[in-house]
Amino acid sequence: MSVQDWTITIGGVLLAAASLILLAWAVLWDGLRTRRARRAGGLRRCPRCWYDMAGVAGLRCPECGRSARRERSLVRPRRRWRWVIGAVPLLAAGLGIGISPWGKGGAWHRWVPDGVVIRLIPRTTADGWALNEILRRLGSDGQTPVIDDPGRLSAAEWRLLTRKCLDALRADPPPPSPSSYLAAACSSPEPETAFDDLLSWITGGTQAQRRDACIFLPRIRFFLDVAQLAQADRAWGAMPEDSSEFYRTVQANDRARFAAHLASRQDPERARRLAAIRSIPTTPESMIEAVDGRSISEWVAMERRLGVRCGMLVDTDDASSSAIEVERIDLCIDDNESRDCILLISNRDWEDHGSRAHYDALVLLQAAEGWRFLARIGLSNCLDDPPGFRSVRSADGKRWLVVRHDRGSSNDGTYCIKQDAWYRVKGDRLLLEQAVMPRAFSSSRFHQTLEPCEPKVIRRGGRYLASYDIESMITLAVPGADGPERLTPIAEDRGTFEYPLGVPDTRLGQFVPPGPWAGRDCWWAILDDPQILSVCKPRLLAIAHSDDPAERSALRAVIDNYLSFLSPTPEIAEIQAALDEP
Repeated sequence: MSVQDWTITIGGVLLAAASLILLAWAVLWDGLRTRRARRAGGLRRCPRCWYDMAGVAGLRCPECGRSARRERSLVRPRRRWRWVIGAVPLLAAGLGIGISPWGKGGAWHRWVPDGVVIRLIPRTTADGWALNEILRRLGSDGQTPVIDDPGRLSAAEWRLLTRKCLDALRADPPPPSPSSYLAAACSSPEPETAFDDLLSWITGGTQAQRRDACIFLPRIRFFLDVAQLAQADRAWGAMPEDSSEFYRTVQANDRARFAAHLASRQDPERARRLAAIRSIPTTPESMIEAVDGRSISEWVAMERRLGVRCGMLVDTDDASSSAIEVERIDLCIDDNESRDCILLISNRDWEDHGSRAHYDALVLLQAAEGWRFLARIGLSNCLDDPPGFRSVRSADGKRWLVVRHDRGSSNDGTYCIKQDAWYRVKGDRLLLEQAVMPRAFSSSRFHQTLEPCEPKVIRRGGRYLASYDIESMITLAVPGADGPERLTPIAEDRGTFEYPLGVPDTRLGQFVPPGPWAGRDCWWAILDDPQILSVCKPRLLAIAHSDDPAERSALRAVIDNYLSFLSPTPEIAEIQAALDEP
């Protein structure tokens, strides 16, 4: 927060504290002051004017003439209700002023109970804050890895969430982004609740609704019974033809998925395996045996057995009977010395498309009473490498689970941002305490590489920090004439960077290595930042005056890419002029 915000907060706290002192004086002070006299029986006062009646016989006050109803009325403590009436609004105003900076930008939403937020979803479709807030609490905000722990919402709350999301879609006018509400409704542990609405959209909805139904109906096919699957298959046959060739292909593929899934559900052996998953014990061995080398249907049955939502692995065909692959990773996750376990789930069928893009990680803890399932971590867009897992221990014995994986995309569409997500076990939950981007990505002809050492945890001033030693370099990728491209250095940086653990979740995902170009597209950061450009300008001018035509051509491509978005600055114009020289 800014200095102004802290000033407002401190002023509000002081006002609230003064009001609280005034309130305590008005209600409690006289009772505390006269407690000893009341116990000794030496206190007799008129309840109206508080005249001392210790030497007066009877119940009538000689000062104001009021007669008390009983002797007990003469010994009650005095409460100054007029001061109370004045102090209560001041206390409320002080609290409101004190917390106002912390509630800016919708931060107050996080103080509203789950049930209230869910019920407000159909009434807040204009800006969608209620849906965004519940998705944030469920770890599905799209900014950080999904954490799905069983019991985060009760079964009744999940059903309510699905119903309210569908109510929002039926509103007139509909919400600006209906797919967000539909995705929330179809991602609950019981997404079949949305079947009737999706089916009505296929047969009688608008073109936009039919397209949404084609995307989300296949995701809930694992939860439908045979009659519903057959009903959906018939509806697909009667669907009007879409004007887009892309969606015509989607419709054809989805109908084929439903037909294949319907055929697989009629296999008695598969039905027996699916039923057996519901009762398997929670141990790594039994869970691996149940889903490794099996179909997506077995994996969805395992997710239902664990009480979590479906991840991204369902976005593929169910025709393969051996799609799921499980890798067991043993490491210590919590503060105990027992060996815990992560089951990394991937889909072999994704390799037909070039990569296993989506992964699910099941976190299991081992204790004296046996294994306990803690949470599922959804890891998506891992196009470069599979996620990596490590356990990091502080000097005083506390442990963090660090998951390194690809996350997000750069402006040119490449999925190359590397993220370290720091998790900690607290009680019966797995909490995300930090999201750091210690490795960046390439864009256009500028490449950035960050080489971090293994992270470690340090403690300073009562806080835990994630510490990285990082070397960063920006290079210009020059295409080779007959071979691979070569990299021409432009700038470099190195240092030790520290990030707080356990920070408020409003700051998660915002931490990249400090430095002028970290965490952004390199061509944009260098050319659009005057401070960076002043550092890199001599090297860029040297390349512009180079006798190597390949280097000059690569730099010209970067400049042209930048100028397609923004107007040239004097520095860029100088580099451009150097490139134009013969």
